[in-house]
Amino acid sequence: MKFMPSIFILWASLLLLSGCASKTYGPSQSVLLTLKTPKIKFSDMGYLHFADEGVRLDLYSGGVPVRRIEVGEEICVDEGCMEASRFNAEYLSPAYPPSLLRDVLQGRGIYGGAALLRTQSGFEQHIEGERVRIVYRVDSEGVWFKDEQNAITIRYRRL
Repeated sequence: MKFMPSIFILWASLLLLSGCASKTYGPSQSVLLTLKTPKIKFSDMGYLHFADEGVRLDLYSGGVPVRRIEVGEEICVDEGCMEASRFNAEYLSPAYPPSLLRDVLQGRGIYGGAALLRTQSGFEQHIEGERVRIVYRVDSEGVWFKDEQNAITIRYRRL
């Protein structure tokens, strides 16, 4: 019975370490990306990797990886991981819902599908409020998000 505590420690360690395991991403999508926010200015190639738990965006400049953004329960950037609402406050706009970046990168409706208009090849949303003025389009070629009030553009075209 002396080895019983050792087995417990082994199982506890495995459980703790499995929480830190990296996500398994499915197929990737190469994109031509423009990301313009007050804190990030980028326009070049990127790769979107999709998983059940979220999406990862790898940014390249001149064929060299320059930044990775992982969006899941938290949003992880070079500076570390943070809650989505904190990421929005620091990188985008505090007026945005926590799911906004994930929804845009996955090409899903934002703001719970508010003002969603179906088009032949996707949908559009026009959202105006006290702190946002958003035009958002998703079609077979890609995604276009522009918030004129906060000077934010997220656009990608599938390659």
